[in-house]
Amino acid sequence: MIARMKDSDSVYYQAALAEVTMHAALFKQGYKVEIHPASLHSTRKPDCLIKGQDDTPVAFLEVTTFGPSLEAIGMSNREAAIYNAIDKTKLPAGFRLSYDAVARGVSSPNLNKLSTQIEKWATETAQDTRRSRRARSSPLMTGKSN
Repeated sequence: MIARMKDSDSVYYQAALAEVTMHAALFKQGYKVEIHPASLHSTRKPDCLIKGQDDTPVAFLEVTTFGPSLEAIGMSNREAAIYNAIDKTKLPAGFRLSYDAVARGVSSPNLNKLSTQIEKWATETAQDTRRSRRARSSPLMTGKSN
């Protein structure tokens, strides 16, 4: 529980805070709360067993929270890291770049390699564009002579 409370931006923190809040509310109502009681389930234990003042079991409680799934959070974090890496690339003057994610993986690409590849591509594309413009405006291409 303490480890989950150390990172106030995490989903784990929010879940731990919900458990502590429920414990406090039950305690204030006069119930006794046994944290992670023994259970017949071999791999999972409920968050707590609620007991009356005479130690009679009242209910098991499993606190759940709602929000984005851990997979969705991971995907969002990966996409944000890619966006930030692209945003920090050094592009030629007047060059603009946008992107759209058409597929998403379970891991991030190497962001330094991605930035390097984008910078190389943008520089080559800008040079090709300048050459093409110069060629179109040369006297031989326009048919004009001096």
